[in-house]
Amino acid sequence: MRGADLAPVDRRIGASSPAAALAQVVDGPTRSEAADGIRTALAPEVVGVEAVGPDGTATVAVSRGFAGITGGNQLLAVAQIVWTLTALPTVEDVQFTVEGIPVEVPTDAGLSSGPVDRGDFRSVAPAESTAAPPTTSPPPGATSSSTEGSPAPR
Repeated sequence: MRGADLAPVDRRIGASSPAAALAQVVDGPTRSEAADGIRTALAPEVVGVEAVGPDGTATVAVSRGFAGITGGNQLLAVAQIVWTLTALPTVEDVQFTVEGIPVEVPTDAGLSSGPVDRGDFRSVAPAESTAAPPTTSPPPGATSSSTEGSPAPR
């Protein structure tokens, strides 16, 4: 992200899985990305992608400390994850859990304990993007599962 909005970042990932895409976001910006003003709202409290159901819901496990991410940074952290994972063709929305139990996350409309998608985070969407999931290729602000360079929200 740059400032208070998601920003596209090109990354190469070798695996086409939600877990690999999420790992890229959790790793944070590279030195050159940081020098370009890119930052992340994520901290190690994101444990990983537990599963992607047949309905396209990715379940992301977070630690109890995830609730300790303060203010707008938690909304940005959730949005980073949602925008990245929903760029993948198998993911429609994201459910956040702590120890297997759904946890409330902030959205533009308030707290939600259900699955959330890009439409829940229009206020921080990358400037070049819309809130609709991609149909053929990832839009700016999302991590692709290909080995070619593609943007990831930071």
